Amino acid sequence: MIEIDIELLKYKAKTRVWVKDPSKKGGGYHRMQETGVDVKVGPKDWAPTAEEIEDQAYGFSVKVPSNPKTEWRDKPEGYFRCDKAVPLDVKYSPTTDSEAYVPQGSSGQSIYLGKKFFDQSRAEQEHIMVHETGHTFEDQIPNMEEELSTGCAAKVLGTMILRPGRIPYYDGVWGQMNPSEAFADSTAALYHNPKEFKDRYPEAYDFMVSVMPKNWKEVIKTNIAGIDKVKNQI
Repeated sequence: MIEIDIELLKYKAKTRVWVKDPSKKGGGYHRMQETGVDVKVGPKDWAPTAEEIEDQAYGFSVKVPSNPKTEWRDKPEGYFRCDKAVPLDVKYSPTTDSEAYVPQGSSGQSIYLGKKFFDQSRAEQEHIMVHETGHTFEDQIPNMEEELSTGCAAKVLGTMILRPGRIPYYDGVWGQMNPSEAFADSTAALYHNPKEFKDRYPEAYDFMVSVMPKNWKEVIKTNIAGIDKVKNQI
């Protein structure tokens, strides 16, 4: 719950009115009176409780629900700032069944290409490389791993679907079912199809533009060049 830019709606609220009555101790009493007041609300589907309406009638600040898709905008300046990302060391893995992968928990920035990778078209190879590079940006952008877990990055790139009696699942951009893959696919979309990305997911697009390392395109180009270097070695 945070304070956000808000709009005004009319609600009926109760406010205290002083009624003079010499017969009462103190010369009178407070009576609750319904009155029309401007109540500040956030999302249009937010229905304030009677207590929240009354608090606003008295002039108290009421915190309204934030839009989870825009929570990333409330982070302090520089929260995701990465001035310089590091290119990957591209290697061949003859034993992997995957097209490509980045080892989890790897301290060195390496991407491994498998045999299946070189069975793909050149365009698909480059898409895969940019996707894997996106995973390495997760490690290099401050706070990104944590925020992709359950924080604002996961929220802007998808929605956790909760259904009674059923297992919750993540409905991410580009059809991905976990935030890390949604981030990697968004990196590829930002590089290859930025217009389509902006049209389909405008808030996610703004987020990705905002958090990318300053030299992200140069890093991607360097990694793509690594494809041919590996190909010449096998």
